[in-house]
Amino acid sequence: MKRDQHGLTIIELLTVLAIIVILISLLLPAYEKVKHAALDAKQRAQFAAIGLGLEAFRADFGSYPASNATVQGGALAGEPSYTGAQKLAEAMVGRHLLGYHASSNLATTDGIDAGLIPQPYPLPSTLTAAEFQLYRQNTQDYYVDVDTANAFRIGNVSVGTGPDLPGLFENVYGSLAPNTHVLCDVYTKQSLNMPGNIVVKAGAPILYYRANTTNKSLRGAPNAFAGNTYNALDNDYLVRQRAVYSDAASGGTATIRPFGGNWDLFYGNSIVGDPYQIGYIQDPTVTSAPTSYRPDSFILISAGKDGIYGTADDITNFGN
Repeated sequence: MKRDQHGLTIIELLTVLAIIVILISLLLPAYEKVKHAALDAKQRAQFAAIGLGLEAFRADFGSYPASNATVQGGALAGEPSYTGAQKLAEAMVGRHLLGYHASSNLATTDGIDAGLIPQPYPLPSTLTAAEFQLYRQNTQDYYVDVDTANAFRIGNVSVGTGPDLPGLFENVYGSLAPNTHVLCDVYTKQSLNMPGNIVVKAGAPILYYRANTTNKSLRGAPNAFAGNTYNALDNDYLVRQRAVYSDAASGGTATIRPFGGNWDLFYGNSIVGDPYQIGYIQDPTVTSAPTSYRPDSFILISAGKDGIYGTADDITNFGN
């Protein structure tokens, strides 16, 4: 006897597809949550490595690297050009990613000789083989492994007849020194075309602030920020210029919000009940007086997965 054979009906197929869609909708948020948790853990591991590097730097030189925003001379006099984030990169991996150089004064003053941005020591590409050997003898070991440091150049730099070396801000870097680097976080959002048609992903610059241990004031007027434990201006120009670059690249408007312009966000204020009564860097567990986190060392800030500084998903070496 011959049996009747038939495939699935349309209704049965639709039912199966509906079940698959429901399962995907249930599993996808869980996957995204696990993925973000893994990235957060990776970011904290990077901060731990940088923290160890900073402690080793202090053991060698007696202090953490400077983080104050150094102003440029010449035609751009008064414009910040070398910020805390750039100084962190120089201290951890060197100005040219060859290790911290003995001619730098990051440990003693501000990292720039006479307030000018031109190199306090020569570009390696300008040296003879013998001079380069001497140059390397004057560099320290890396304080953070280069792969872990995730260092990227600020702006595009011309190398003569060859292709330009890429930078995070391309040619929209304002008065920031283009041939300097920043350490980037692990939340990769920007593609860079490296020589040899190699495309790499870069995250947002890691902000670095060194504590002023002689002053325990959390906040003061903008013209007195240098007297606070932490100076919000140390990285302000960098994050503002990043917003300018983002707008130029996307045609948008201030999609990357800087701390600058809203100092209450960074420091908090004294208005009871105000949304910014407790500031971003303020330790709320200290109730006797407004006090910053880590008032005796340094703070590091990653913009997190949204790429915006000062939002809830930021990863820092304090508070979370």
